[in-house]
Amino acid sequence: MDLAAIQAPVQSDLAAIHQIIKKKFVNPTPTVQRILEKSPVHKGKLIRPTLMFLLAGARQCQDPQLPRIATEMEMLHLSSLIHDDVMDHSTMRRGRRSLNVDEGNQMSILWGDHLFINAFRGLNSTGCAVAVSVAMDVAAQMIEGQMLELDHQNDLGITRDTYMAIIGLKTGALFAGIARIAASLAAPIPAEPEAYSTFGLSLGILYQIRDDMIDIISPSSGKDRYRDLQEGKITLPLILLLQRKGHMARKLLRKRDYAAIDDLLHRTGIQNEVEARIKRLSADCRGFLNAFPPSAFRESLLGMVDFIGARDY
Repeated sequence: MDLAAIQAPVQSDLAAIHQIIKKKFVNPTPTVQRILEKSPVHKGKLIRPTLMFLLAGARQCQDPQLPRIATEMEMLHLSSLIHDDVMDHSTMRRGRRSLNVDEGNQMSILWGDHLFINAFRGLNSTGCAVAVSVAMDVAAQMIEGQMLELDHQNDLGITRDTYMAIIGLKTGALFAGIARIAASLAAPIPAEPEAYSTFGLSLGILYQIRDDMIDIISPSSGKDRYRDLQEGKITLPLILLLQRKGHMARKLLRKRDYAAIDDLLHRTGIQNEVEARIKRLSADCRGFLNAFPPSAFRESLLGMVDFIGARDY
């Protein structure tokens, strides 16, 4: 399934997100209008809102606040991306120049803060106490993950456990929170929020491990290869390489000898090992979803797991 097919059952819900976003920025100041043009808030793949809509749809949820909640969770995600680009000194985002390149770090931080506050203001207006509470927990975890990652920048001794903790907080927490909210809304088909949250966490970890592989192997990601390493992030493929070829790997990583690192990753079979981990995570996620009643939503959720685990951008 490609992304368009995955999103087909919830296309009208996703279209509503664009309308909600437009209303959030009615009559913006000239500065905000300029930032919106350079950093559009509706141009992403909308993976996270899609997940929320599909999980809720599989439960036959008709909550009128669902589109607004999904929009605000996407705003929370976008605010984190803006801050990430500043932290990482990034120059590209989604195949175009990142905001911090054009507007500088100070304006970018303020824009990220603006989206962050705007997201919580919007969630609060829904009157859904569960969504607000979950989003607050998610935001705290994402910030803790960023702090932990910063604490291990350029750490060639980072362990797999620490890496998993970082991606569980930075990426997994938002997926887990979205799944928990989708399970908590009123619907004819009952759901256990904790089980949904566990599924969401696994899906978020799957997403991030694939992202870390894309950074190394994909020319279509919208950013330079080995950008994570340039930013001081030692991700799973490199952690495994360090464990397998300690002294040699450290030497190549310090020299930023990407061609030699590529060769060593290939010769040691580490890429295949990471792919095997991705497949195991995908199987766990599919196992959870297979228990759902048959529906177009379930089929799209299964397609989403496959898409996230196999994508190259």
